[in-house]
Amino acid sequence: MSSLRISPERLDQLVRFNRIAENVYSLDNILRVISYSSLLLASFIKNRNGNKDTANVLFLTDFFAKLTDARFINRIIGLPATLESLFEHASGKPDNSIASLLGKIMTWSMIIYHPIEHIWFLSTLKGSIFNINSDLWSQWSCRAWAVYVICDAIGTLMRSEAVSKEIKTLSTDKTMDKGEKQQKLAELKTKKQRLGIWATCIVCDFLMATHWSVEDGPLSNNQICATGIWGGVAGLYLKWKSSKQ
Repeated sequence: MSSLRISPERLDQLVRFNRIAENVYSLDNILRVISYSSLLLASFIKNRNGNKDTANVLFLTDFFAKLTDARFINRIIGLPATLESLFEHASGKPDNSIASLLGKIMTWSMIIYHPIEHIWFLSTLKGSIFNINSDLWSQWSCRAWAVYVICDAIGTLMRSEAVSKEIKTLSTDKTMDKGEKQQKLAELKTKKQRLGIWATCIVCDFLMATHWSVEDGPLSNNQICATGIWGGVAGLYLKWKSSKQ
């Protein structure tokens, strides 16, 4: 059994990864990165082979489809987490701040998003009992997602501006201990940097949400893959950094 021993640092990294993967949305990001990477690789191989569907292309494309199904099934259990957030807002103290309003809109947009997406997904299965316009339901679920993303963008901008003001105020403060001041400034700059990275995730999600909100979206398949990969990688990077004790 001695051969199975690993360093405490590696074990800590494994524990952190497993904790991240336990979250519905983080797991969705992991599957998102893998699935879009496989589809982008399939596109590259296809172009290199005269636009032919080789065995590798078919394998990677089917792998993408299976992972996409897994993402939809995984997100089915995302609704309880959204309901939890809704009940927390309802049971909390009355708060009329812009941040609170944005949070409520984001929660309600997900309350709308999840059931519509679930029904849409079930309507795409063979022999489905849901006789609906699948494309239209898919578009409406993505419109609800777009509302969430827009509110997230506004909230992120507000937080970034607040951090910038804190940095400016702290930089001119001559009463604080120098060592403490430098540490606090470093923490604030790290926070601002991570908000900037999160903003790129928001841009990626907005592009994807708006693309699927209309019948003929403006993005190509490769552009969708690129935005999907970056949004997933950046989101997981932030989760990884925040998981470090």
